[in-house]
Amino acid sequence: MAEYARQTPETPPPVQVRYFHASPIAIDDPLAEPSPPSAGRKLTPFSASDNALLEEAWHQLRRSKKPSITTPPPSSSEVIEPVSAIEVTDLSATTGTPFVRAPSAKRIWQPPKESPRNVNPEPIEEETPPEAKLPVGVSRLHQVHLPSLLMQPIYWTAVTPPAPVIRATWFYEDTLLPVEPRVANMLEAGYMDHQAWTQTWKDELDSAVEAGASGEMKITHKLWPDSVPKREASTETETEEQTRERAVQSACEFIDFTSDNEVDNKATGTLPGPENTYPTWGVIYSSPSSARLLKPSLMPSAYYGRRPLANYIRKGYKLGIAVMRGFSQSTYTKIYNPPTPPTPLPTTDLILVIHGIGQKLSKRVSSFNFTHAVDSFRRSIQREASLPSTQTHFRKGMGGITTLPINWRLSLPDEVESTTPFTLEEITPEGMPWVRNLVSDVMLDVPYYMSHHKEKMLAAVVGEVRRVYRLWCGNNMGFEEKGRVHLLGHSLGSVMALEILSGKWDLGFRTHNLFLVGSPVGFFLLLNRAVLRPRWNGREEGDLAAPRQEKGRESRSAETSASVSTPPSASASPQQDGIYGTSGEYGTLACWNVYNIVNGNDPIAYRVNAAVDAAYAGMIRPAVIPAAEEGGWFGRRGDGYGPVDHKIETVGVTPSERNVELETHDFSREATAEKRFFLLNENGQVDYFLREGGGVFSVLSAHGAYWANRDFVRFLVVETGRGGPLSALRVRKKGRG
Repeated sequence: MAEYARQTPETPPPVQVRYFHASPIAIDDPLAEPSPPSAGRKLTPFSASDNALLEEAWHQLRRSKKPSITTPPPSSSEVIEPVSAIEVTDLSATTGTPFVRAPSAKRIWQPPKESPRNVNPEPIEEETPPEAKLPVGVSRLHQVHLPSLLMQPIYWTAVTPPAPVIRATWFYEDTLLPVEPRVANMLEAGYMDHQAWTQTWKDELDSAVEAGASGEMKITHKLWPDSVPKREASTETETEEQTRERAVQSACEFIDFTSDNEVDNKATGTLPGPENTYPTWGVIYSSPSSARLLKPSLMPSAYYGRRPLANYIRKGYKLGIAVMRGFSQSTYTKIYNPPTPPTPLPTTDLILVIHGIGQKLSKRVSSFNFTHAVDSFRRSIQREASLPSTQTHFRKGMGGITTLPINWRLSLPDEVESTTPFTLEEITPEGMPWVRNLVSDVMLDVPYYMSHHKEKMLAAVVGEVRRVYRLWCGNNMGFEEKGRVHLLGHSLGSVMALEILSGKWDLGFRTHNLFLVGSPVGFFLLLNRAVLRPRWNGREEGDLAAPRQEKGRESRSAETSASVSTPPSASASPQQDGIYGTSGEYGTLACWNVYNIVNGNDPIAYRVNAAVDAAYAGMIRPAVIPAAEEGGWFGRRGDGYGPVDHKIETVGVTPSERNVELETHDFSREATAEKRFFLLNENGQVDYFLREGGGVFSVLSAHGAYWANRDFVRFLVVETGRGGPLSALRVRKKGRG
């Protein structure tokens, strides 16, 4: 092998490799919408930084796979003939330097056969092949598996199959998209066999032009050989595809043999869709970095007088398919002019979204899929967080917000259906099938949760939350010490989040905000005869579900107005009855703020203000989430916020008497209730209502429409990133302006 290498005048230059992926998600632009399925799988290059990391990891894996060369050859050996270049591809002769070939007389050693003394050798454990997983994309939410070259999400189960990744070496000149890997490897083998990067090959081309059509015929390389010699004698007839596969394998061996040990000039991966193989085409290597693929009717011919090199290629005319060796970022930018996405800030706030009912529906209707919804929700959050009108309310040091789904339901078996002698479908009448299927699919998990399966469901949620959080901290160093974690529970997910934060479940982090969305929590509190209470801050030391102890909790905020109640002091002791609850008590939450977001048309959502204190809840105005349009409440700063438009329907909130007789008013109870509300939420209230239209369709769709509601998205972003409470969202009592 060493003598073979010495016969090669020059080592071929390393190719500029570029990795592409076929995912519909723009991993380097978090605000871009995914490509629709009808558009097919579009190939997109990884960023330059990700490409460098992938290539470095690729070579590390190659080095780890190489066998050790420190073992000396045995004293006795068998010899085999090396594979010659003619076995790689059956090439036409050239007018000058012959193709690089291994000398047939060269003999190399091979380890001897097993000695008869070692009849029963020790069983050898099969080693696990080395692999690597590299986070990619600006948000680092996806990872590429090497060497399998597949990309999939890191933190959730993929809805679609993993996206294929291509390690490309040759590219179509017009589009800078990868040439099919098998074709690219055949091009590379011919490139090395002709030594097309050398001055000698340039002289060959000049001589061919001078010699005419017959000369150009001699420098035309046949992409696929007519036949490939078999390594072992076989009488079986090969298919055309099998012959082609062996040709590619031989080409790859030849590429490795003629390249530097630290270089890998082979293309790897599988392109989505049909593969172009150009089975009868020829190649002219017209420069050290480019070539032309020519179909038979365009190849040089002395009979027809065709001279493509002299008459077309060297004159700059388009002929055949132009391909280039190595990727050019400047050329790609010139062709596509891709917009430069904004540089994302380091994530300081992580929102974990717990789904609830309706995941059985996603098995039949993809548009209801929870993962799709959270993907769209994440883009909406990042879009709102990038607006200057939103950023003016962010706290000092606020970074980015990342939203991740907690897919607990998909990993939980349908034990209810598997243990009963009949199915839900068999007991469902046929009338109004769409409505019945919707109710059955959406509501099935509620009785499931209220059965003996409840603990399994809670354990599934906690397990998935902990798994996702550990992965996140492992990929985002420093977040565990400086970041905030928020929980968002939708539908039944909010009920489970309430139960987890009420109990002694160890999530591995302290929950800052809890958002209850489309939530039946109010009904479950009523069912359990429980009330909503803050947990005492000085409870058991080491409780990881406890809210973080931040300076300023007692003061809350100095931001008040004439119509806003002044928040009371929060420096109370656990002995003060009616304010705090204890750990493990249902409804006693270990979080900093709790929000209950209600769409008035949502039949699943309930209010919870009354669960804190019914009398005080009747004294405060219903809080309507401000509109997100520019110039609205969130469009101005400070005192510019206007009062709630009380002409808007207040979703069935029954007002209490505005005038309360002083002699019958219990000021002590009001003060206690007020403290309780401010300890549960810095704004002094828990319920927040979305503005929503009416109609039957709205009632049917309202429960799943929160993710696309821009008012809700901006409300969530502002409340997650704000420094102190905003006056527009602070509690206001009735009868005060």
